[in-house]
Amino acid sequence: MTVVLAFEGLLACPTCRGALRRGDASLVCAGCCATYEVRHRVPRLRTAADARTERVREFYSVSPFPGYRSRDTLATLRWRASRSEFARALDRANRG
Repeated sequence: MTVVLAFEGLLACPTCRGALRRGDASLVCAGCCATYEVRHRVPRLRTAADARTERVREFYSVSPFPGYRSRDTLATLRWRASRSEFARALDRANRG
């Protein structure tokens, strides 16, 4: 199955910035020949990282929000963060 994306002309290879062309279920860089998987019409344009970074990515792909309840909303998350002295210190430091 050849990948067809409405916005593919806007995409570039994250490694060399080369043009991407359609492949079978992937996009292929015309410059460096890197191949990027496309799943459910979403291109996976990630570059390789060191082993530690990959382990962290794997963890968060399985447990994207550890310690968060499934029904948490943005408002409840902000409320919980506002109770944290660390979060308040970050807010003060980033105001200006």
